[in-house]
Amino acid sequence: MTIFYLARHGEVPSNRDVIYIGQREEDLTERGVQQTTSIADMLIADMPKNEPLVAIYSSPLRRAAYLGLELAKHFPGIEFSADPRITELHLGMFDGRYEADVRREDEELYFKRQADKYGFVIPGGESYRMLEERVQFFVRDVRQAHPRDSVCVVSHQGTIRALIGVIDPTIPKEHVPCLIIPQDAYIKLTETGTGVIRRVIGDLQTGLEDSL
Repeated sequence: MTIFYLARHGEVPSNRDVIYIGQREEDLTERGVQQTTSIADMLIADMPKNEPLVAIYSSPLRRAAYLGLELAKHFPGIEFSADPRITELHLGMFDGRYEADVRREDEELYFKRQADKYGFVIPGGESYRMLEERVQFFVRDVRQAHPRDSVCVVSHQGTIRALIGVIDPTIPKEHVPCLIIPQDAYIKLTETGTGVIRRVIGDLQTGLEDSL
């Protein structure tokens, strides 16, 4: 069965400042660069010899691709590809705005989404249900290409939540948008014949999280 290593990109200014960031481009902060180096070092050191990494998939957004390309440097000849299906949740009219401003200026929409974060469609954007529908085809293709291999997926908080929800369907759908995805650790999902084993590996010193 496929082993998935899921890694979130390092900190960007919007994460630090609690601003909604969906599919916009932003460069990493100094802390984000340090987190990237730390994640890469941990993944390389922890990779079991009997489970070699055979592929790295990344969101095409440069904050994620930065980590994917850093990892690829340490695995010569490994398959690396950027896949638009694992880009971040599209936040529509919320994108680029402080969460506090959205809560004050669009109170009705904000609390409707809080009441049904999985199913609510942000005007001009996506719901978590739509995001899961998008990433499920990516998961299917990776499983078919690497049925007994280890792969690394570098993406974003919302997308990694959706990936976990697809890979492990025992997680209640209403819990998917609430999963904590750190920027200083990675998540290993091992598929077995009876379920999915989930482990979080890293320093877990994450500060402010963005509020997708």
